[in-house]
Amino acid sequence: MWVHRSCSGVMGPLANEVQFTCKVCAGTKSKVGAKEFIIENGLKLEYVTSFTYLGDKIQANGGAKAAVRNRIKAAWAKWKEVASLLLKKGIAFKNRAIAYKIIIRST
Repeated sequence: MWVHRSCSGVMGPLANEVQFTCKVCAGTKSKVGAKEFIIENGLKLEYVTSFTYLGDKIQANGGAKAAVRNRIKAAWAKWKEVASLLLKKGIAFKNRAIAYKIIIRST
């Protein structure tokens, strides 16, 4: 069964903990230090330090370090997908450049 490492508190491989059930993930216990805001009609919102919105990482402190890191990771992932195509000598350089602009730079 898949669990969060931070929820389990287990140091080392989780495979040794066969019967672990995460109380936080199951919803029976709240996270330690979690802050909630109650809005009208009893709607609860959890305070988080960062979240993803429209593919960009937004941080509570206003920093962009995580957003930049995520964009770089996405670009490298796309590069790894199409590197064999872009490095082929049989394809014209102009066509490879167009593919690079469309696939990698747009990411």
